[in-house]
Amino acid sequence: MTNFFYNDIFYEDIPAFMEDLEIDEETIDQCRDSYSVKLGELQPIIKFDTEWILDRIDEERFTENGDEVEKLEDILKKYIDFDKVNSMIPKLWYETYKKVEITKADLYSYL
Repeated sequence: MTNFFYNDIFYEDIPAFMEDLEIDEETIDQCRDSYSVKLGELQPIIKFDTEWILDRIDEERFTENGDEVEKLEDILKKYIDFDKVNSMIPKLWYETYKKVEITKADLYSYL
């Protein structure tokens, strides 16, 4: 298993987890039977699109009828390749809601 979170701490693999919790041959028998961890997912730190940009413009800058919003949206779509921009955004590991158990048997297999 790779890339998971335990108590909000990111681990790349079970050996890193064991090292951090100071689990070794001498202490493994004293460990819990299992540890519930959340899987990690590599995601961009932000995703840009026209809506994201337009949401950050102060509404007071628009007229009452809001014609400028449509014009800005057209300009952004025409001149910005959001797929290309987003593909270049740095990615980090984030927790998912998928939980799995690391058992003592899993720990033993890494000794």
